[in-house]
Amino acid sequence: SIQAIFDASTSQRNIQALLDYEVNVISQLKPINGSVGVTITLNVPDKLAANVALGASIVPFVLVDHNPDDPNLDFDQIAGTYDTNSKTITFDLPTTIFLSDIGDNNGKFTAVVTLAAMSPEGCDIIRPGGGTSDLAGVATATFGELAFSESSQVCIEKVEDPALVAKLNKDASDNNLQDTSTFAVNITSDLKPADSSSISFVVPQNLVQLTKSGATISAYVLLDDGKFKEIPATFNEAVGRASFVIPANSYLPNTDSDFEATVMIAVSSPPGCEILGPQGGTASTPNVGSVTFQAGALGANSEVCIKKIPSEINQGAFNKTIATTGLNVQEELPYDVQITADLPPSPETTNSVTLTVPPALLELVKIGADIVPFVLIDDDNDPSTPPVFMAPPAPTFDEETGTITFNLPAGAFFPPTAPGEPYTSTVTIAAVVDNNCEIITPSGGTASKEGVASASFEAGVFKQRSVVCINNGTDPYITSIFESSTSDMELAGPLTDQINITSQIK
Repeated sequence: SIQAIFDASTSQRNIQALLDYEVNVISQLKPINGSVGVTITLNVPDKLAANVALGASIVPFVLVDHNPDDPNLDFDQIAGTYDTNSKTITFDLPTTIFLSDIGDNNGKFTAVVTLAAMSPEGCDIIRPGGGTSDLAGVATATFGELAFSESSQVCIEKVEDPALVAKLNKDASDNNLQDTSTFAVNITSDLKPADSSSISFVVPQNLVQLTKSGATISAYVLLDDGKFKEIPATFNEAVGRASFVIPANSYLPNTDSDFEATVMIAVSSPPGCEILGPQGGTASTPNVGSVTFQAGALGANSEVCIKKIPSEINQGAFNKTIATTGLNVQEELPYDVQITADLPPSPETTNSVTLTVPPALLELVKIGADIVPFVLIDDDNDPSTPPVFMAPPAPTFDEETGTITFNLPAGAFFPPTAPGEPYTSTVTIAAVVDNNCEIITPSGGTASKEGVASASFEAGVFKQRSVVCINNGTDPYITSIFESSTSDMELAGPLTDQINITSQIK
């Protein structure tokens, strides 16, 4: 029963070893309250004393009755002085701890004392065969049976260091980090582990919330080159912890002649994805494009992604749009660009897309083509009819950066097709010329204007591609030249039209 009381009273303390017995000080009379009390010296067995060299302290505990109306008793820690040479500890017993009716000592007054070897908060002695060190609310380190051939004190420390946060962001800059823990965890051992150790890291709530928007937990360990390296981690949402294994060589010598491993955690999104909130923001994929949501577009955190998808998926809708509009498309983007979001953006906000124009289409711009964006929309809100592409108004082409920017119209985001799927929007671009123009290649080709004329060019006429257009109209100046040039000819009827054949390249 005494052991049960001690265990309950010290469950939150780092007890490494306990005296195999209790010491009872029994008095026929109850000591007078307020008197000098009793000074006691106890021998400390080797089982406890051996822990002192490993960083533990020898601590006395006494049985107390804090509430006479409550039958439950407790053990309290009291101060003592340990002598390493004699392996003894001396302390004063308060007279108030002498209790009646303890054990078989009916009618007498008894003070119950025991000793424990106790490590500081966050520290535990790991013995051969393995063990666990824990810092409540921060992390737990578990070592297997091969980790230590001798006992070693292992301590876990929470380190608030902005420099480490900055270093992690720099070292993992290619990993699309969304946020990191604001602290690192140092795991310090007297001896260098001979085997890897398992870490269970309590994930801060701000990072947990980001996982609900699609981000994943990653772990990072500081290596001897001074850089953080990512290691696989498993997040258990039910307990709010991330688990990962760090190799034994991650424990590096420190200035205190101990061995120390430094770990941090972060949340990251796949390439091309960002966690955006009500404040808005941008998700981008290099050489593909970016999407920008203005403030208020999203009501809560949402993972927003922009990526390439095969153009064949929506080729039918694109071809139908071109046939309906009569646009003279010369070359399409070889892929479509899909934008996904966990939440639908507010229809009252204006959200923009910037797409990278690939070199093949930029070359067509140089010879006279225009870049036109297209957005897949549900124009009639009827799920039984297929969607169509539309060209959003007033796009902005930046020749210097090789990009085109346009706003997403209403109806650009389609609802999820299955539970857990995101809202999607599909966009693309194409090089377009006027209907009276064609791109003629070095292998030849024909440009025509219906009902007016056509012009055919043989292979080799152009050394590179050129936009050739056929226009007709009446120009008084041209008319006057024609009339003066043909004044000596008998021509029937007045000249009413001219045909111009223009080429971007000679």
